[in-house]
Amino acid sequence: MSVLLLAGCVPLPPRTDPFAGLGADSAPAATANLSLGVLLSGNTKSSAAYLESFNKSLAMNPSAHFDTGRVFADAIAALRRSFKSVVKLESLEEAKGRVDLIAVLDVYVKPGVRSGALSEVDVSAQFLTPDKKVLDLLKGRGAHKIPFPAFSTKLVEASDDAVRAFAAALASSHGLADHAALLGGAPAAAAPAALRAPVRSSDVDVPAYGYPESARLFAMVV
Repeated sequence: MSVLLLAGCVPLPPRTDPFAGLGADSAPAATANLSLGVLLSGNTKSSAAYLESFNKSLAMNPSAHFDTGRVFADAIAALRRSFKSVVKLESLEEAKGRVDLIAVLDVYVKPGVRSGALSEVDVSAQFLTPDKKVLDLLKGRGAHKIPFPAFSTKLVEASDDAVRAFAAALASSHGLADHAALLGGAPAAAAPAALRAPVRSSDVDVPAYGYPESARLFAMVV
């Protein structure tokens, strides 16, 4: 038996700009010394608009509301932790002379509407150089089943899983790490400590015997 999420009219939660307050936070990542420009895909813009409409339909079940800016803000936060700076771009042409890399951020949200259905969130980004050479395509996905009764869409959990998987893919990207090294933007690695051969002492250097001295006795050490 499935239970539909109740619909109606309620005031929308305030919409915040996920790019507001972006700073120059950096992390010990391969790309920590590079600047990034982020361009929102058509899917991302459509998902934001759809979530606003979806929230309007949940009048009688406010606990099922989903913060429309959450997944976008969390994805941007993951990028901020890996790059020197992050700025919003309106077009690819804006990147030239302004940033080291471009990320086309794609967020697709599919909320379930009844018990047993899946709520799904996909977060991905295609990374390019300012001259539009593709370096890597990184993805993260989250999916959670709506419980019975359907008092939650489970979008929060799906969003968290998607962003966590995206951040892990970002941290392990060989394409981005190789390009950062090519630009000289990778943090300097600590030089390995020099290996020293162990120094061993012999009984000639440090006698281990303690027999009383005598002019009539001598010892041979081999």
